[in-house]
Amino acid sequence: MQENLNPTPEHYRGVGMDYGLRISATFQMSSELGGDMWGLVPIDAHRLGVYIVDFAGHGLGAALNTFRLHSLIWSEQVDDQTPDVYLQRLNRHLKGLLPVGQYATMLYGIVDRQNNTFAYASAACTSPVLGNTATGEARYLDGSGVPLGVIRDARYETREVPFDKDSFLLLYSDALIETTLDNGQFLCEAGLLKMLQDTVLEGGRDIDLAAQIADQFMDRAPAKLDDDFTIVSLQAANIPSAG
Repeated sequence: MQENLNPTPEHYRGVGMDYGLRISATFQMSSELGGDMWGLVPIDAHRLGVYIVDFAGHGLGAALNTFRLHSLIWSEQVDDQTPDVYLQRLNRHLKGLLPVGQYATMLYGIVDRQNNTFAYASAACTSPVLGNTATGEARYLDGSGVPLGVIRDARYETREVPFDKDSFLLLYSDALIETTLDNGQFLCEAGLLKMLQDTVLEGGRDIDLAAQIADQFMDRAPAKLDDDFTIVSLQAANIPSAG
């Protein structure tokens, strides 16, 4: 049931074609129930919303909280809400549903293919990575913010960066950078950027980026993960966009 909250490959690839994007994703459940989730929210012919969520904790409670938030996301009309306003409204609703001490990290952003921008707001999410498929260069964006469900009147900030024909975006849960690999260490921030750069330069702009990074991670990670693993990439592609 939890896996069914995430888009299927057929769905996200089809949505990607509608917006001139190559979308790739990998989700793997931890050894116990967790709280990861991601999704796509078409807004209009040129704007596509994307979100990634990670609830604190494991077990049935975290899984049930994920269902609660999923229901809120799809009952809330996005329309022309900016990412900061959208998170503020979700946070107020969630604060009334969650027991004290339970919370979620989340990023919600909008890829605008007409204006070539990515505008997003973050509730203490892992720092997204913005990169260039032509050069392989990549950098971390600011993922700071108040987790959802902690403070009822928390305020969030919409941040905007360029997203042009050579751009890619990588979203991921903290399992990617907080899992002990076969060398006894985490994949550090610099290590992830180097992995992205090498993968992009070797594979070119037409690779399924998230799937490639996930494969390299899984080759070095334990067979059973202690946390849900989610990774999503959106790459500008030579696909005619809708409209």
